[in-house]
Amino acid sequence: MEQITSNVYVENGVRGCNHGFVTTSDGIVLIDTPQKPSDALRLKAEIERHGPIRYIINTEPHGDHWLDTLDMLRELPEESFVPGHGPLCDKAYLNEQEAWIREWLPWS
Repeated sequence: MEQITSNVYVENGVRGCNHGFVTTSDGIVLIDTPQKPSDALRLKAEIERHGPIRYIINTEPHGDHWLDTLDMLRELPEESFVPGHGPLCDKAYLNEQEAWIREWLPWS
């Protein structure tokens, strides 16, 4: 698990999907869970060292990929993103992701 800010952690080395968590004053927000039960239990134990898990947000299946969302992400002031799969990326990746999605759309 890599700490990328003072309160944001990400794991992108587990097969299936990236997952991570954010520490807040109200507890831990877990974003996506490992698909393999033993990985999920290991992650739960690791996260609970930082505090209680308050919320779990699972962004899968792929309905979040969404093209409007890519446009929204482009408008954010942030320059680094944690995608659902693969390594951390910057805004340049949003164009690559859009091109990939458009290949699958019959009207593009």
